[in-house]
Amino acid sequence: MKQFLVFLLVCLASVAASAQQLREGDVLDKIVAVVGKEIVLRSEIDGQLYMLAQQNKEINPSDTKLRTRVLDALINDRLMYNKAIEDSIQVSDDEVNQQLDATIAQLTAQ
Repeated sequence: MKQFLVFLLVCLASVAASAQQLREGDVLDKIVAVVGKEIVLRSEIDGQLYMLAQQNKEINPSDTKLRTRVLDALINDRLMYNKAIEDSIQVSDDEVNQQLDATIAQLTAQ
C-alpha cells in the first residue's frame, strides 16, 4: 500500500511539473481499465514504466509489450485488492510499514 503511495507521489510530481504547459481542454490523465470499483490510470502505467527504467537502464519505457505487461500487473493488483476486500482481509499498519521498509531497503541496495 505504501509502495502505491510512493508511486502516486511520483505521478503527482510529474503532473505538477507539466502543469505549466497545460492549456484549457488538455487531457491530464486517462482511465485505461476498470476493475470492480477500482480504476487504472495511464499515469500509473507511465509511473511504473519510469520506475522500471530507473532500475534497469536497458528497459525501453516506450516498448508496447512492456506497457501491456505493466497494465496486466496493475489489473492483477486491483483484482487481488478487490478479492481482499471481498474476503475482509485486514492488514495492520505495522505489516504495511514492515513491507514498505523492506521495499525501501531493496531499492536502496539496488
